[in-house]
Amino acid sequence: MGRKFRRLCRRRLLLLRDNKLFKGGDKIKIYKSITLPIKTSQKNIDYFFECNRETGRVWNECIKLTKVLLDKGEYANRKFLQDNIKGNFSSTLYAKCMQVTCIKYMSSIKGIMVARRNGRTDMNYTWKYKKYYNTIWDVSCLKIDYENNRIGLPKPSIVIDGKKKNQKPIYLKFKYPLPQNIKQVEVLYKDGLKLAINYCIEEECMQVESDNICAVDLGEIHSIASIDNNSNPLIITGREIRSIQRFRNKELGKLQRKLSCCTKNSRNYKKYRKAIRKLTSKSDAKMDYCINKTAKLFMEYVFENDIKTVVVGDLKNFNMNLSSSYSTQQKVCQWIHGQMVRRIKYNLERYNIEVIEISEAYTSQTCPSCQSKYKPTNRNYICKSCGYENHRDIVGAINILSKYINDGEIKDLGLDITQIKYLRI
Repeated sequence: MGRKFRRLCRRRLLLLRDNKLFKGGDKIKIYKSITLPIKTSQKNIDYFFECNRETGRVWNECIKLTKVLLDKGEYANRKFLQDNIKGNFSSTLYAKCMQVTCIKYMSSIKGIMVARRNGRTDMNYTWKYKKYYNTIWDVSCLKIDYENNRIGLPKPSIVIDGKKKNQKPIYLKFKYPLPQNIKQVEVLYKDGLKLAINYCIEEECMQVESDNICAVDLGEIHSIASIDNNSNPLIITGREIRSIQRFRNKELGKLQRKLSCCTKNSRNYKKYRKAIRKLTSKSDAKMDYCINKTAKLFMEYVFENDIKTVVVGDLKNFNMNLSSSYSTQQKVCQWIHGQMVRRIKYNLERYNIEVIEISEAYTSQTCPSCQSKYKPTNRNYICKSCGYENHRDIVGAINILSKYINDGEIKDLGLDITQIKYLRI
């Protein structure tokens, strides 16, 4: 299915370019990553675990230094953190790894500052101490052999008889060819020790010449419900994602009940812990596949209808704990809204298609025709005032589109919807 979709996308792009709906622009950088299992000696594996443990200590030290400055009414910066951490972890960690950890810590602080500035006062600054944290090697210190598919990870120098001596790097050999333009590598534990390779590719930035706009109402049952200016509706179901989540919750409950009856660190305790890690890893992989497939189907819809701007409902100020029912609250809290938005943005940014988030308050309850409010109890919306009838999620998409066009107000757009295109992943 992946190859078939890629062929379809290439064919679609060639068709769009021939019809001059797209025009070429500057080249843009797209960052990607692949995860490969690490196969090396037990000594090197123990060293990687020790590196992740020491990197966790570096992260904790950044938190402590930030708290000390906050008590004095000052703010930490990257230079302050690096100067105070330098030399404290040199026996195990390479110097560049500590610098990258400080950079990641400061980027998390800046991200939370931006979110709080935008109204997310419920988000707290980084405070939780970590026992382990992924160690990152930058491209400036890596030794990459593309011909033999090897990556060399440097180790810090050691002092012998008062003299510094460089240690040999750890070389990891892989079965498959390495991607070009590697920027950094990251050692992580995900159902086994693995190496995440982050690399960069350059693609031509295609620009859409049409002025078509579509609105997207993201949902838990129907992942995407969309409508554009030309009355082209689309619904992509998310029931497969719900079934994966429900199966995971049931099996996780069974394993947790068995785990609660075991003595900590016993044989059965370790067995059930391993089963839980395996279950969550497989479920996450299945859900990532469904998210990617849903975003690709929506990208094809954008190409077919020559859409320039995509408007998505914003849920930043929505409280996930409002529901009284536990089952409903669990579904809403496990809703993959943020992941879907990020994947849509990632897929469309290379074609210079703008993705805008606006508030979707009361969009599924307001009638697009007479603007009266009515909360439907099923998937169909039937207005009690004027008799307007349509799918509830399509009504939400229409109202989001109206809000974007009319500066936050819901007005009748006069869209003539004949048949809704319904897709399963």
